[in-house]
Amino acid sequence: MDVFNQFLDDFRKVEIRSVPDDLFRKQSFHDQRSLNQYSVARIVSIDAWMDEAAKMPGSHRPIYWIFHLAFTGSTFLSRQLGAFSKIIAFREPYPLTQLAMLFRNPQEALRKEVKAKLNATLKWYANQGSEGSICSIKPHDIVNYFIPAALQQSPNSSGILICSNLQMFIVKCLKEPVRREWIRSRLTSCGAELSVAGRSRSLLSLTDAEAAAWIWFGFSLHMMNAVTQFPAKLTIVSSDTLQTSSHEILDEIGTQLRQSMGLADLGQLDASFVGQHSKSNRAFDSESEAQEHSILADRFRGELALAEKLIDNLSQFSDVPQRFLQSHGNDLSEFSESVRVLV
Repeated sequence: MDVFNQFLDDFRKVEIRSVPDDLFRKQSFHDQRSLNQYSVARIVSIDAWMDEAAKMPGSHRPIYWIFHLAFTGSTFLSRQLGAFSKIIAFREPYPLTQLAMLFRNPQEALRKEVKAKLNATLKWYANQGSEGSICSIKPHDIVNYFIPAALQQSPNSSGILICSNLQMFIVKCLKEPVRREWIRSRLTSCGAELSVAGRSRSLLSLTDAEAAAWIWFGFSLHMMNAVTQFPAKLTIVSSDTLQTSSHEILDEIGTQLRQSMGLADLGQLDASFVGQHSKSNRAFDSESEAQEHSILADRFRGELALAEKLIDNLSQFSDVPQRFLQSHGNDLSEFSESVRVLV
């Protein structure tokens, strides 16, 4: 299949790569980490490509989204969905990440231009499958910045939003040096100053655990914004529920897809990689994951205490999910009042 790999030359061109269907389905990610090994099918101007998208039949076909905070099991879930023959699952496609980085620009003219490109991009993804199939997209976590815009551009779409409690997220952020580097890279793109405990602190002065907590806090705001605007389109699930009850969650999503998108069945299941770890070929073991989390939480106890203090200070502010923050993400009842929550 031909896969949209990236925008080139400051969004003036589009690069398409040719990927064998069976290899596409088994890739953990569909960005440069995997797609650059395949040959370039064509490079076209952005105008020609947007004309192609505009000529695709009908309005937007539905997309099933998997929005998430990093390290929550979203890749695992996407791989499970992508194992069905009638679901084409894209994992962290780079064009959406590129658009998300542009989306934060406050200039209205540029914002409108980005939305036009986003509209064409989503229409392209939605039309990749044959009639009667469903496109599922698990974007990069930075796309959380424009969940409402994505849902507005694909009006028939729906999705799941995977949240995480604070401790689980921080432990997963701290467990490997490369993840600590990821924390710092995300911080520098978030802003300059943060008011904590009545005084101003530079974000760069935060410890790794505090920085992870700040990212988690930002995600909570995006989540609140999304479910406030689109309560009928989104379902919330916690990462720990997904970890312990993945089969039940997958069955629930399958039922939703059949009902909301008019799909009679999900097609034949390719069981060759169902149940595998999201980023390797080894089997996923929820008990081993829980045991590792317990060991790491004990090791990082001091850092976690500082991060929890930071969130306790932030939870006093208005217009934030209060019960969710005050329970450090273990209480989803605040959202269940307006949106469906899987527990």
